[in-house]
Amino acid sequence: GKGTFRHDYLDTRKQVAASHVVVLEGQNKALLSVLLHVEDRRIAGIETLVQRITPESRFQPTELDKPVRGMDDPVPAGKRMKRKDLISTALTYTEGLRVGSFIDANTPFAPGTYRVENGMITAGPGCGRADCGLYAQNIILHPGIIASVAAVDEEKGVVLLWMNFGLTGNSYGEGNALVTFEAFKVWGGQIHSINAFFKGLQMATARFWPSTDPVKF
Repeated sequence: GKGTFRHDYLDTRKQVAASHVVVLEGQNKALLSVLLHVEDRRIAGIETLVQRITPESRFQPTELDKPVRGMDDPVPAGKRMKRKDLISTALTYTEGLRVGSFIDANTPFAPGTYRVENGMITAGPGCGRADCGLYAQNIILHPGIIASVAAVDEEKGVVLLWMNFGLTGNSYGEGNALVTFEAFKVWGGQIHSINAFFKGLQMATARFWPSTDPVKF
């Protein structure tokens, strides 16, 4: 069935149509990241990541009945950025995870930036903990993190990254790593909002489609 949450990211330059969307399996929600790779106006490849939410799931989403704040807003006049600058800004987030500090990585969060992960606010306004600030939170070192550019919606100013967080002890289960499609709203040289759908998968999980945009990791 059709849920009520959906964000689209259209990369017209690379011919990729991507979405974060909630679908229903009976009464249960499934968090679906889907990318359609298009060639000659035909679907040439389908890339998906699915995280199922049941009543027994440890984390229960609270933010899937409305869009992520700011994600679909038009980029303010004069604040639009070039594709390469959108990507390099988003990748400072990956670098912050790698070194364990968004401060050391010079990740440019705008005031009021917040992050939604699998339908829950985990940083920024609405997080509900004492360490909600994106610069204040303790971050696990992710020395083996791998990033790939999945899509760049240059009109909306959104970069969608695929990331495999790599070895972090048994944080995500023995032999597992967190794998995510994570969207970053970027304009004016800053990250303004973040939405991630993720799942614990085997650490060796790789992305089938290598990024054609340069990634330094």
